[in-house]
Amino acid sequence: MIVANQDVTQVGWLTRERLMLWGSAFAFASLIYLGINLPYVVVSTGDFAINYTGANVALWGHAAAVYDNSVFGSGLGPKVVGWKIGPYANPPFALLFVLPLALLPFIVALIAWTLAGAGLCLALLSRLVGWRVASLAVLGAPAAFFNLYFAQTGFFSAGLLAGGLLVMERRPIVAGICFGSLAYKPQLGLLLPVALAAGGYLRVFVSATATIAVLVIASLALFGSVAWIAFFHQIEFLFHGNALVMAPSIRSVTVYQAARVMGTGRGFALTMQAVSAICAAVVIIIIWRRPATMEVRSAAVVTATFLATFYALDYDTVILIFAAAWLWRAGIQTGFLPWEQLATVTLLICPALAIISGGLLGVPFGPVALWLILLVLLRRAMSEM
Repeated sequence: MIVANQDVTQVGWLTRERLMLWGSAFAFASLIYLGINLPYVVVSTGDFAINYTGANVALWGHAAAVYDNSVFGSGLGPKVVGWKIGPYANPPFALLFVLPLALLPFIVALIAWTLAGAGLCLALLSRLVGWRVASLAVLGAPAAFFNLYFAQTGFFSAGLLAGGLLVMERRPIVAGICFGSLAYKPQLGLLLPVALAAGGYLRVFVSATATIAVLVIASLALFGSVAWIAFFHQIEFLFHGNALVMAPSIRSVTVYQAARVMGTGRGFALTMQAVSAICAAVVIIIIWRRPATMEVRSAAVVTATFLATFYALDYDTVILIFAAAWLWRAGIQTGFLPWEQLATVTLLICPALAIISGGLLGVPFGPVALWLILLVLLRRAMSEM
């Protein structure tokens, strides 16, 4: 609970009714825009196109070929299933998750991909805020919109990370399986080992490690070591030979990308990112070592993740919707501390804030906003007894 001398607001302006009202407006606008641009959505299907093609290539026994940019990479080779796609950057065990897509026609697979991801997030988010608010968030929150528009992996990543955090107290083995499966996007689990160690969740850590080991062994058995060798060559290419990965982007909320958008060099931007990552890890250690509620711990580790990693785009921030839900629940249960309601709304609109401020002002405020939110969460953790 919050100590008695804290200035709390028991009933603030961020009510469920207002969430429903604004959520309905954003969800309606999102559906209209998606409907108008449906043909474009179908032919520019981001991660889905990459994973669908990768699944087809792997199914025919050529998993290593997905890392051959002379054939597979965007603008470097022939069109695949009707369009050029970007380079495949996930580890070989990620192909295990998407192989079933290769058994379906393209449109059917795209529908299944979208419904499965949205359904997973809807089911988990509804446990925090109810079905109606969760439905509107999955349709209308800016991060969810970007993920739907570009058919990215944000829903799945958010589902695994949020799912693990939701059950880790009661089902540590299941939580570890979720976290281990998230290793296909390791940048989104960067601070999980720090949090688990600080909180003493040894069983979760062991389960996650075992899950990763099983996935690696399974991929070696199915695809061979040649796929892993090709993957490591691909990672080297992406970080040293592909300007797109390291280029400035207003679609990112990371410290590195914000510094690059402001015109700094790669070295300085990476240094700033490293400092941010270390500081974020320290904050997570403090919060997870205290008797804070799981809502506060979960919101903090999710928020801090984007302050620790150098690479994350708008669709990756779907998990921030869950952070907003955890912070809102904490405020409803014990009263909102100053700025917590604004922090909740900022978490919901963070990717849009980064794009607008970066595009119009040339100063992306995404990392600044996330740092302020993390400090708000630190204050709440220090206040809880």
